[in-house]
Amino acid sequence: MNTTESITDFTKQDFTDLVKYASGIFKVHGIESAPELIEWITELSEYPETADLFQQLTPPEQIVVVIDEWRNANNKPTFKTEVSLVERIVEHWRGLVAQPK
Repeated sequence: MNTTESITDFTKQDFTDLVKYASGIFKVHGIESAPELIEWITELSEYPETADLFQQLTPPEQIVVVIDEWRNANNKPTFKTEVSLVERIVEHWRGLVAQPK
């Protein structure tokens, strides 16, 4: 599929939601029903056995844990951290205050 997206573009919750969505499709229609979806998730995760996890009907949350642990063990960056609205506002105001007048 070769997208320019990376797992670092997703928060852990966003990736979990994607895996839940895919799991639902694969449970009903089988993994072979959406090869592009499994290929995309495999490219995002870089985990070589992603398809096997779905094939074994591993719970979505556990798939995310396995991928996250594997990425950490292989020194690969993981999910984008969520920044709260308050943190974004504080950073914005810090930037404004730091600007010379």
